[in-house]
Amino acid sequence: MLPAAALGANVVVDFDDKGTFQTSNWQKDGVAITGSSALQFLDLNGIGVVGGEDNTLDPGESLTFSFAAPVAFVRLNASAIGNLGGIRFHSAVVRAFNSDGAVIGTASNVEPFPSVVITGLFASTPLSSFSVLATEDSYRFSSVEFAYAAAVPEPPPATLVLCGLLTVCGWAWLIRGRSAAVM
Repeated sequence: MLPAAALGANVVVDFDDKGTFQTSNWQKDGVAITGSSALQFLDLNGIGVVGGEDNTLDPGESLTFSFAAPVAFVRLNASAIGNLGGIRFHSAVVRAFNSDGAVIGTASNVEPFPSVVITGLFASTPLSSFSVLATEDSYRFSSVEFAYAAAVPEPPPATLVLCGLLTVCGWAWLIRGRSAAVM
């Protein structure tokens, strides 16, 4: 079920005001997050992954964000970037998935600092989940902002019935007209 705040507006889920704790997965306001290892929330610092060099998203570690319904817009905001050499490599890999779990695409050499519009990497194709893999830099994320894709409205039942009747009447008229022309 979609959060009420999601209907017609962007949803912002902050990670830097949740306190300090570890968990294997986390869910709030229509987004579920898992990691290649346990998630690490640090008060005022955001979310990373336990292990590696520290509790950030280190090279070889990943986070996966899954949404309650397809989203048309996603921005991931980073609160920190770094590596042992102090050089920024701009080298995260982002992979996006549709609602069937099929890969929409993979974007390499992505710089998620200070933020990256994930849907912009994939021609604004609605997506249901995405993963971020750190390859050389280490990241900590402060928030994710997203907007659900607009649902395609279905025609009202009366319209469907009318279209069905018109189709049947049209076929009857064509058949009747052809049989009259043969006689």
